[in-house]
Amino acid sequence: MSCASCHASGEYRNCYDYHLRKGAVSKPTFIIDRSLRDKKTITTLWVTPTVRDTFKAAGIAMEQFDLLPNYWDTVPHTIKKRTDRTRSCDACHADRDGFLTKEALIKNGSKADEGLIYTPKPIEK
Repeated sequence: MSCASCHASGEYRNCYDYHLRKGAVSKPTFIIDRSLRDKKTITTLWVTPTVRDTFKAAGIAMEQFDLLPNYWDTVPHTIKKRTDRTRSCDACHADRDGFLTKEALIKNGSKADEGLIYTPKPIEK
């Protein structure tokens, strides 16, 4: 686990939608899941709002679009010693707060995004 995955102070701005078509929309979200650089590490992620046909109007075909995901490692600007994730293991292991799901992935995004999805194992009490 990266430090930021538990100690990020909260949501941070991620961009969604296409840049060329209708402009990106920025909204606060909190995403943790597998690191692109190290699949064994859980970390905070940010979204690249590029989808398969983002640059189609400009005549640019992205033939290798699925080689890289839309979600990349990031370190939020503010951290806190105590957060909901540091108070209880249930935030991740039971509630899955902030973890990517197949349903939450950006529409028409990279197929590589699915490889980042991680399901934390339940903790026996």
